[in-house]
Amino acid sequence: MKVLVATRETQGDRQSDVMTAIEGELVFMIDPCGESRRQPDGERPCGITFVGMTSDEITTTAVVRELELTRSHFVQCLQNAVLDRRETGCTCQFDVSALASELLDLARCFPSETIIERRVDEIRVRRSARIGW
Repeated sequence: MKVLVATRETQGDRQSDVMTAIEGELVFMIDPCGESRRQPDGERPCGITFVGMTSDEITTTAVVRELELTRSHFVQCLQNAVLDRRETGCTCQFDVSALASELLDLARCFPSETIIERRVDEIRVRRSARIGW
């Protein structure tokens, strides 16, 4: 199945780029706060980042990958990430099943190896997938 994972590729293309997540870990998105909506490149990067499901760290780039993963396993990974966030004080509300569907639908929109970035509520292609000849 196609999923989004953290990547270092194309990091540095934008001054606001950040990558503290683990290369290749599954990622998800949180709703941007009001400050990030007003100033996406400001001090609060939640409107331009993806969050690593394992590390709870962030990246401004994700790559679409085809992994041998079931939907059930993906949902479980996301559920664990959300539980870990709550244990550390996160008050964000997550509908894990709906979020999983949104993430998987998003990944299906792009060819594998496409690098994407986020700009508040917009997803942009940063680098198109390589086409093998």
